[in-house]
Amino acid sequence: MINELEAALLEALLALTAALLLVLALRVPLRRWLGARVAYGLWYLPLIAMAASALPAPQRAIEVEWLMPMASLGPISTVAIADVAAARYPDWLAWVWIGGTLLLAVILLVRQRRFIGSLHPLLPHGDRSFLSAHVGGPMLVGHWRPFIVLPLDFAQRYTHEQQRLMLDHERAHLGAGDTGAIALAHAVACAAWFNPVVWWALRRFRFDQELACDARVLENRPRARRAYADAMLQTQLAEQRRPAPLGCHWPDGHPLKERIQMLNQALPGPTGRRRGLLLIALLSMLLSLAVWAAQPERAVAAGDRLYAVRLLLTQPGQAPQMPSLIVAEGELAGIRSDDDEVDLKVNPGADGMLYVASRIRVAGKDIGSPTIAVAPGTPGTISIDADTQPAISVTYWVKQHQGAPGSGLDGGSDRLADVRTPPRYPKSALDNRIEGEVVLDLDVDANGVVRDVAVVSATPPGVFDAAAVAAARGWWLNPQNHPPGALPARMRAPVKFELDQETPPAG
Repeated sequence: MINELEAALLEALLALTAALLLVLALRVPLRRWLGARVAYGLWYLPLIAMAASALPAPQRAIEVEWLMPMASLGPISTVAIADVAAARYPDWLAWVWIGGTLLLAVILLVRQRRFIGSLHPLLPHGDRSFLSAHVGGPMLVGHWRPFIVLPLDFAQRYTHEQQRLMLDHERAHLGAGDTGAIALAHAVACAAWFNPVVWWALRRFRFDQELACDARVLENRPRARRAYADAMLQTQLAEQRRPAPLGCHWPDGHPLKERIQMLNQALPGPTGRRRGLLLIALLSMLLSLAVWAAQPERAVAAGDRLYAVRLLLTQPGQAPQMPSLIVAEGELAGIRSDDDEVDLKVNPGADGMLYVASRIRVAGKDIGSPTIAVAPGTPGTISIDADTQPAISVTYWVKQHQGAPGSGLDGGSDRLADVRTPPRYPKSALDNRIEGEVVLDLDVDANGVVRDVAVVSATPPGVFDAAAVAAARGWWLNPQNHPPGALPARMRAPVKFELDQETPPAG
């Protein structure tokens, strides 16, 4: 079962990959048709696709039915120790992804910091540019406050016209915010470090960025193509140094032959650029619609999977409440009762369990956002006892709804099982292979809610008492399952802790 965050990340990754493959397929023919600047505009599509994958799907109205607690019930004889459907936490794959992302980000930032430090001493050259003996060609570095770095022999190596062209090139990068775009592209690559398409696309993104910058320079100086090509060749033949991890370097590391060939291509006029912008806008709209439409269907339609959900809300000193509702798979639903609010989503897991993600509020304050896995039709209980908030227990019964969306709750004659949440096996007892039994006296009110718990006996003493009492405080007994007139009553329930059965989770 993929939880909500993991599902959102997976959808964003799939949208990113699809958009990158589209860009990689279109960039070369579009560059030949409408020029390098239009082709570079294609790289907005992956960001637009990821944003579209995060757009919320339409929500539908939720049908709610309130059920009153039934009459009395009979006593409990024994309590079986069984495994509890525990809250789902991110699995190890999620932690591997997070760890890889953070590791690559740290490595990239450390490399960038060391590279900036290796440029010193920097000699001012004017207009946010500096001279350094440790670079082989002009470059723009820094993503917060970028600056231009030139080789120390810049004035001697290049003619005056070439110097102007190279400075214009770096200033074009500066004006377009290209170092920020490079930083964003590397951030996406770090987050999708396991995706080879992202790394393949990253090099082509940087190359297309250089071609677009070349085009901007030549639009202003169309007669300088020969001098521009000579400057490229001269820089390529110079001693090559380590390129900036997050910077625009000129032209080290980029295919020189293709860049020079692009200089011979006629630049598109205003009509061609407008046509290119229109095409990019059309592609963005179509891609956004395709990504949004590819999301799991949220709206009510024939064949949608609906779930009937029943809840039991209990708090000390208050009457229990049993709201019921019908909700579509993955859709946000909510109930409101007095001071209590419960928002929930239901999603099926590949293991056959139903995963209920909740957000619980009491008196307008968030007290928890747990997720619990329950078997269809089997109760699962979440108990929260915050220091500054009243304790609250929420028990869920969830099963697939068989009727139409407007047909009401199915299975009205179903008898809900008693809620007798097994205790958590104390870690110290589990580590030392200790078994035992605790006998409890329970004060159960007429609604089947356990109001008070007392320990009658414990074997061995003091080992399992707290775990047994904590579990019993969340029990509820369905009045339908017991003869009339039995409640309110005081009942006795032995709770066994045994290792020869499937061991409950330690706590």
